[in-house]
Amino acid sequence: MRAAHKGPNGRRLGFTLGDQHHITAKGMGRVLGILILAAGMTAAARHPPKPVAAIHGVVFLPDGFLAANARVRIQTLPHGRHWTVYSDGAGDFLQKVSSRPAQYRLRAQLRGFAPGASVVQVPGPQVVTVFLHLHRLAVKPRH
Repeated sequence: MRAAHKGPNGRRLGFTLGDQHHITAKGMGRVLGILILAAGMTAAARHPPKPVAAIHGVVFLPDGFLAANARVRIQTLPHGRHWTVYSDGAGDFLQKVSSRPAQYRLRAQLRGFAPGASVVQVPGPQVVTVFLHLHRLAVKPRH
């Protein structure tokens, strides 16, 4: 490899491979970009993205308002693996789960209300939405 031609300010403009191939700095940048792109594409082909499934839900209060900060327990049936998530200010929650078909039990709780529960089937890599409704606590009559 030999030093390439010099520009008007005395800087090298590239390098020469043998006597026939001259590569400028701009050309080297293009070649490097193509090599990086090709390396990334082959890495992606070797490791395709894994399929994902999720349970999305909304928790409601008995009067129909959204329940913020409700605790939601999600449990795989029958194996028992579980997660605990909390609803946001809009009553929404989201939990990534296995992309294999499975059944889940969901139970939402919020202080001052009876829990709401549901069982949902996730058939594969997709997002399943469920609505959980909290209930009024039963008032015990005073004697």
